[in-house]
Amino acid sequence: MKLNFGRVPLLLAVVLLMPLPVVAAGTASIDGHIIDKDTGKHLAGLLVEAINVSDGKTVASSITDESGYYSMNVSPGNYDVFVRIGEKQPSQSLFVQTGQIQSLDFKISMKSISEQQMTQSPLFWAQIILAGFILLIIIIDQLFFKRKRILSDLAAERSRLEVELKKGDETSRDEISKLKKDKSQLEYMINLTRTKYHERSINEESFREIIRDYQEKLIEVEAKMAALESEKKEGTAAQERK
Repeated sequence: MKLNFGRVPLLLAVVLLMPLPVVAAGTASIDGHIIDKDTGKHLAGLLVEAINVSDGKTVASSITDESGYYSMNVSPGNYDVFVRIGEKQPSQSLFVQTGQIQSLDFKISMKSISEQQMTQSPLFWAQIILAGFILLIIIIDQLFFKRKRILSDLAAERSRLEVELKKGDETSRDEISKLKKDKSQLEYMINLTRTKYHERSINEESFREIIRDYQEKLIEVEAKMAALESEKKEGTAAQERK
């Protein structure tokens, strides 16, 4: 087989024009892809920086393209490569030699970073503080102001019942009037027991037991009143028919 020396210059030209993964003399290269760990999506628009370990200075930076790819030319040495996103910026360390192309990929959970950024937002903490303040107001209202309102309402009701009891002393001539007085007396005692409970004078167990007894008696009195009033109405109706 004869070699056609006339084609050698053409072949050399083709070889020289072919793109090769090389770097300039005396330098090295760091490249890689940044991918979302949760979704597998390539992350574009992220800043990547190479920090020289010896002096802590940024020597190169790159922005990821649509495929999440970045590339930086650096001098040989030790580097910390940071992805500038979130407070805990992901980083990896590596050593590159002259003429070397060192690949360094990152898998980042954007979900956790978003949650982290949200909790670092001033608005987030303002909302937390506001919610805590509202909760504190509700607790204070339940523990103090609400109890104060209840005691005030019970005092007003007790005053009304005291007036009815005095009237009952003056008008308790028949059985129904006496029963009405008994009813007012029981309601007054129930009111007084509730007041003592809200004043923390008696515990909940004693409160429930006392209230149950008074309510049972109140039901009996109301039943007797209803029966007597029914008899009274029937007697009145009978007289009218005559």
